[in-house]
Amino acid sequence: MRIYISIAFIIICVTHYLPAQWVQTNGPYGGFINCITTNGSNLFAGTNEGGVFLSTNNGNSWTAINAGLTCLDITSLITHENNLFAATNCGGVFLSTNNGLNWLKVDSALIQIDTLAHTPIPTKIVTSVNLKLSKKDSTLKDTVVQENFISTLAISGGIILGGTHGRGIYRSINNGAYWTASDSGLATSCRWIFSLITTDSAVFAATETGLYFTNNNGISWNAINNGLVDGIFTHNIYTVAIQGSTVFAGTDVRGVFRSTDYGTSWEEVNNGLSNKIIHSLVIDGGNIFVGTEGGVFLSTNNGTSWTAINNGLTNRYINSFLTINNTLYSGTQGGGIFSSINNGANWTSINNGLINSSVTSLASYEGCLIAGMYSGEVFLSTNSGERWNKIYLDSSNYPIYALYADRNILLVGVYRDGISRSTDNGSTWLQVNNGLTNLNIMTFISNDNNLLAGTLGGMFLSADSGSTWIPINNGLTNTQVHELTKINNVIYASTDGGVFCTNNGGASWSLVSKIFASSFVMSIAVNRNAVFAGTWGDGVFRYNGSDTNWIAINNGLTNRYIESLVVIYSNVFAGTDRGVFLSTDNGNSWLIADSSLSGKYIKSLSVSGGNLIAGTSSNGVWRRTLSDMITGIKYKYSDIPQIFTLQQNFPNPFNPNTTISFSLPSKSYVLLRVYDVLGREVATIISEDISAGNYSRRWNAANISSGIYFYRLQADSFTETKKMILLK
Repeated sequence: MRIYISIAFIIICVTHYLPAQWVQTNGPYGGFINCITTNGSNLFAGTNEGGVFLSTNNGNSWTAINAGLTCLDITSLITHENNLFAATNCGGVFLSTNNGLNWLKVDSALIQIDTLAHTPIPTKIVTSVNLKLSKKDSTLKDTVVQENFISTLAISGGIILGGTHGRGIYRSINNGAYWTASDSGLATSCRWIFSLITTDSAVFAATETGLYFTNNNGISWNAINNGLVDGIFTHNIYTVAIQGSTVFAGTDVRGVFRSTDYGTSWEEVNNGLSNKIIHSLVIDGGNIFVGTEGGVFLSTNNGTSWTAINNGLTNRYINSFLTINNTLYSGTQGGGIFSSINNGANWTSINNGLINSSVTSLASYEGCLIAGMYSGEVFLSTNSGERWNKIYLDSSNYPIYALYADRNILLVGVYRDGISRSTDNGSTWLQVNNGLTNLNIMTFISNDNNLLAGTLGGMFLSADSGSTWIPINNGLTNTQVHELTKINNVIYASTDGGVFCTNNGGASWSLVSKIFASSFVMSIAVNRNAVFAGTWGDGVFRYNGSDTNWIAINNGLTNRYIESLVVIYSNVFAGTDRGVFLSTDNGNSWLIADSSLSGKYIKSLSVSGGNLIAGTSSNGVWRRTLSDMITGIKYKYSDIPQIFTLQQNFPNPFNPNTTISFSLPSKSYVLLRVYDVLGREVATIISEDISAGNYSRRWNAANISSGIYFYRLQADSFTETKKMILLK
C-alpha cells in the first residue's frame, strides 16, 4: 500500500539571495540512527556519518555535539557515571566527560591493530548489494573490510568491552586508554561482533557464530548455542535481550529464539512475526519489543506470539531501541527517531534539528527545491531550504533516485517501486508503471513533448506525461542506466558499459567511444565543447568528438569516486564521496570547492537559480551561490547560453519601469508573466517562440498599484520565479 501525503503550500516560490560559502539548509530532518542512550535527562543519538546528537527535552529538539570527533559514523553509545563513550566505524572509541560537548580519542592501542583500507560503495551501483543493507548486516564481510570498525560497546564492573567488525572483542580496564584482546572461549572464526548486552551478572555477545556470555568481565567467554546454531549453517545473531533466566536472541533471517534456562537450550518463537530480520530487542516489564526490517512487533506473553505495532511509524527499518520513563524510542534506517508513550500503539516522529538525512536526488522548478531521500521520502522547500515539507512517502522506504519537475507534473522515481506522478504540486500521487518492465528508476529527462526514464533494465519513453511507457533500447548494449543529460537534440546516457547517445529521441542509441571496460559511469554532463563522464574509481573523463577515445582529466582531483556532475559553460562541478570539486577550465585542473564540505559524501548536485545545491549522504541539503565559486568569469553575450537563466529585475524597487533579463540555450516557447501576491495574473510580457540567446524586456507598470509582485519565466521544462517591488 502506498502512502500519500497532502500539504498546502504557496505555488509561487521565491528565490532568496544566499550568503557566500556552503550553508547547510534546515533539513530535511531525519536520518540513520544506529544507537540511542541516555544519561540523566539527556538523550543521545548516534548516527551514520552525522555524529552524535543531543536532546535535553525528551527528543522534542536535537543539536549536533561533535567537537573533537574525527569520525562521525557512530555505531554504539554507552554511559558510565559521568563518562559517555562513542564507538565509531572509522576512528575507534571516543570519550566525553561533559555530556558530549567535547570528545577525546581514547583508543590509541586499539586502532593500531591491523588497520585496513576499504573501498566505498557507490549510491547507484545497486545490482550487486542489497540497498536495504544495515550497518549490522554482514553480507559484505567477505568483500569489504571496515577500517577501525568498533561496532558495539558495553561496560561491566568498570571494564569496557568493545566488539568489532572483523577483529573480535577487546577490553579496557582504564577507560579506553589501553585495550587487550578478549577472545578466550570464542570460536576462532568469531570475528564479527554485532552487539554486547550487559546484565547484573554477565555480558552477552551476539556474533556471527552464535551467542556467548562472560561472567568475569571478558576474561573468558562461554558459548550458549544448543538449538541456536544448527551446525550446518550458522546464522548471525544481531541482538539479545535478557530478563531473569529468559534470554531472547534476534537473528539475521530466522527471527527470534528464546531460552528459558539462561541459554542452555533454545526454541524459535516467531508466531505473528512477519519479518524475521531482527536488529533490535528490548524488554520493558512484561512487554518485549522486536525491531525488524519490517517494523516493530510486541509480545506480551514472553514471546509466544507477536503483534505488529506500526501506527505512525513511517520508516519501518528499525536499528535501535531505548526505553525510559514509560517512553519507547525507536531509531530507524533513514527516518530518524520515533517515540511512543503507549507501548508502541502510536508513534510520533521526533526529528526537529536532527539533520542526518541522505539525499539521493535533487530537482527544482519555479524556484522551489525538491529533495529525494534514501528513506523513500520526498521533501519540498519554497524558501531555499529554510523549511522543508514532506510531499511523498514510499511505503516500502525504498530510495528515491530520480526526480522530474516542471510546471505541469512532478515525477518520483523509486528504486524497486517504479514511478509516481503528481499533477497538483505534490498534494496527491498516482503510480504510473504501465509498460515499465523494470521498476528500478534511476533518472528522468524531457525531450520535446516526451519523457524518458532510465532504469537498471533499460530506457523507457512516455508520450503522455507518464501514463504509459514503451521501451527504447535499440543499440543500447548496456541497459544499466544511471543518468541522462542532453544538449540541443542529442541525449546522452551513462551506463555500466560506457556512454551512449541518441539524436532521434531514443529510437536508436550508439556508444560514444569507450572509457574502460571496468568503469561504472555514474554521471554525465555536457556543454558545447565536450561530454563529461564521472566514473566510480577512475575519476572524470572528457570526450570532445574529435578525439578517438575519452581522455582522463583528473589533475588535482584527489577523489575519483564521482556520483554527480554539473556543467555551466567551462565550469565543471564534481560531487564525490569526499566533497565537491570544481574545474573552471573544462576539466583540465581541479580544486576542492571549499573545505566546509570536504570529507562529506556528495550524492547529488543540482543548480537552482544562481545556487549550486548539494545533497549529502548524511548531512541533508547544502547550498552555495555560483558567483561565489566562479567570480570573475566573463560571459560573452554573443555566445549561445548553456543553461536557462532568469535574472533579477533592475532597478528593484522600481517606478514605473523595470528591465527583466533572461537566457535561452535553445529555441523555446517563452511565457513571461507577472503575478500579484495572491497569485493572480497581472500582465503577460512575453508569449511567443524565441531563439536561443540572451534577452531583456522592459515592463511599464504605470497603471499598476504599488506592492510586491512576482515575475515567472517558463521555457520548455524550465520555470523560475522572482520577486520585485513596485514603489510609487
